[in-house]
Amino acid sequence: MDQLSFFDDPLPLETVPAAVPYHDRSVVFFGIRLPELAPDAAEVCRMLRRSHGLTGRAYGEDRLHVSLLRVGDRDKLSDADIDALRRAASQVRVTPFPVSFELVMSYDGHARRDSRPAVVFPVADGAAEIIALARDIEAKLHRRLPIEGEAPPSPHMTLLRDRIRVPLTALDPPFGARITGFELICSHRRSHTYETLWA
Repeated sequence: MDQLSFFDDPLPLETVPAAVPYHDRSVVFFGIRLPELAPDAAEVCRMLRRSHGLTGRAYGEDRLHVSLLRVGDRDKLSDADIDALRRAASQVRVTPFPVSFELVMSYDGHARRDSRPAVVFPVADGAAEIIALARDIEAKLHRRLPIEGEAPPSPHMTLLRDRIRVPLTALDPPFGARITGFELICSHRRSHTYETLWA
């Protein structure tokens, strides 16, 4: 997703040499992890392999999530910046709410020109609450430090990436979860792992 936010009097970030290769970057973001949906996601993955011939590697349960707010590259954030993110996150109160996933489709919203589009589950019920939660986090960060993201216009959970496109497909049955909180996460692209920085 193309994301941009504007802040008054942003505090300077530590800078590092530019042009860090894409796959060597580690990206910090706020998100909702959903490992409990791994069995449902795996079943959909098997269905798509049979029906569409997908070969991409499915995300493991430790990477299933709905993004809330991208912060930026970890190398450009100081330890003080991370502490400020943690303090801001601790001020956000989450009223539990349900989310449901009823569809699966290919999504080009954050694909690079030569990359494989993501195959995602758009959020059905719960999308408005997710957007409101992201905006609440963003409001708590206001004036503390500049970030790269904004509330997601189309909340979703990514299943995998594949060059084969998946048309909008209804899930039978749909599935979902109850959201009770969120995390500050560092995505290490090289190792395809997530590190929890705050929860």
